[in-house]
Amino acid sequence: MSEGLQKKSSSWKLAIACGGTGGHLFPGLAIADCLHEANHQPTLILSEKPIDRLASEDSSYPKVFLKSLGWQSGQRLRFLAFFPLRFLDCLKWMFKYRPDAVLAMGGFTSLAPTLAALLLRRPIFYHESNTIPGKAVRWLAKVASLGFVGFESAKALLSPARVVLTGTPVRREFRSLERSFCCSELGLDPEKPILLITGGSQGALGLNRKMMQALPWLHQSLPQCQVIHLCGMQEDLSSLRNAYSQAAIKALVLPFMERMELALGAATMAIARSGASFISEMAAAGCPSLLIPYPHSADEHQRVNARTLADANAALFMDEKEMTPQRLIAAIERLSADIPFREKIQENLQTFDAPDAAARISEQMVHYLNCGGFLGQNASASTLSAPSGAKPASSMLNPERSMTMMP
Repeated sequence: MSEGLQKKSSSWKLAIACGGTGGHLFPGLAIADCLHEANHQPTLILSEKPIDRLASEDSSYPKVFLKSLGWQSGQRLRFLAFFPLRFLDCLKWMFKYRPDAVLAMGGFTSLAPTLAALLLRRPIFYHESNTIPGKAVRWLAKVASLGFVGFESAKALLSPARVVLTGTPVRREFRSLERSFCCSELGLDPEKPILLITGGSQGALGLNRKMMQALPWLHQSLPQCQVIHLCGMQEDLSSLRNAYSQAAIKALVLPFMERMELALGAATMAIARSGASFISEMAAAGCPSLLIPYPHSADEHQRVNARTLADANAALFMDEKEMTPQRLIAAIERLSADIPFREKIQENLQTFDAPDAAARISEQMVHYLNCGGFLGQNASASTLSAPSGAKPASSMLNPERSMTMMP
């Protein structure tokens, strides 16, 4: 550790690169909350995607918005062409803000901040939520001081000596859910079943189209069922609303819901993609679900995520290519009517819930910055030590003005 870090006596400034998808952003926000409460200073590095702006607009932490592209097929030349500009943006910002460390939550949005931190000799941490590490995380693992993973299988594929199994952070709002309150906030009847449908920020289109086909069967099978349908940033919003109206099903159809805890707190069951962040929120809320992995996820990590839960009898599993209206309705009927099955799923979901994940990650990073090492695999996260003289903050940091970095 550098001499400057050894002499540090005030709170630490940590940049959290968590843009690109809700699966990166929401765990990053949970960690930011823990750091802030221990009197440290988190800043969020986000992409300019609408999902990032929408999901973070109520957060009062300082934010930096960077243009970003993923490493998808067909965009790789553009990624390579624009990456130097993104890197220079990060470097300028880091010279101005001077963070003590960078935490990368995965995805290619985190590469430019990480490379800038490497050049400035700042400690680098990362978190991988999925069962199979993505390409960006596999590279990060080679240069990071310490890594954190949500699943044991991911740890084995990285650098085990410098990786801690923590689980995936979930915001604390998911820990104190009152169904009657959640239903009231959403204008739904708590005496009737509620189905949540969400495809995440990337994979909603296939679910949207199949559910529109299944609505007549849903009304016939469960005429009292209400639906919360988060359709993503697609062009399906008006079509879906019309389809629910024609099927005489009470439905709340939205592109996105920032307060996802209300949706999961109200829902009696869910149909969803199997991104690791949603799985962690689902486990925290104890919501029985049918998981339909996004078929184009990198390295089929969503399929492995879903299979991991299905093999543990903590969720139902269905391939998208096998998704028909009839099979969807059969799964919904089972999740709704088979009470012993629902209770068993809820019991098994507890295995995948890590209520102290954000605190453990925060504690490990602060300990590393204070002492130059990590606490070990089984360290307790009952308290998060702040530097000498710091007191837990009782309110959010006063926001600095958001910055949009452009070429």
